[in-house]
Amino acid sequence: MSGMRRREFLAAAQGAALAVAGPAYLYPNAAHAADPAKPAKKPAATGGAERAGESGMNDYQFRLGMYLPELGLPFDEALATAKQIGAGGVWFNGIPNEPEIAQMSDAQADSMAERVARHNLDIFLLNAGNPFKRIHLTDFDLKTMADHPGFRSDFDNVVRSMRIAKRIVVPSVGSFTFA
Repeated sequence: MSGMRRREFLAAAQGAALAVAGPAYLYPNAAHAADPAKPAKKPAATGGAERAGESGMNDYQFRLGMYLPELGLPFDEALATAKQIGAGGVWFNGIPNEPEIAQMSDAQADSMAERVARHNLDIFLLNAGNPFKRIHLTDFDLKTMADHPGFRSDFDNVVRSMRIAKRIVVPSVGSFTFA
């Protein structure tokens, strides 16, 4: 953390991390979170010598984002809880008792986005399941990889999640490297 000591960072975060029941991700600042195409505001170079408030960091804003399945709640309850504890954005790889994201119709994807928006949250990352997480790269032959049923299924899920993300204006799609 160039320019800011650990204690200063923790003081600036003021308990946001303590309120989160699962993994959380911090947006660099509100403008970047609202439009990830805009570069995040970078703090002034400090050389590590300045105290908090002198380095320009006092106007630096973070936005809390969280992975909803960690809450173990039905989707709408999880959204309400995320908002209540201060999240601005959410990430998830499925909705309990509903179609897989990659299998959703456009209308179902639109409804999912509307449910998130009703809680004044945004989706900052869309995962259609956990593509490529369980496939070993060493199981493939480069020439026939596209024909492997596991690869083809996960690849199609990533493509579908990209189409959904574009439709509902989500800036990022999640995928894993191979197992």
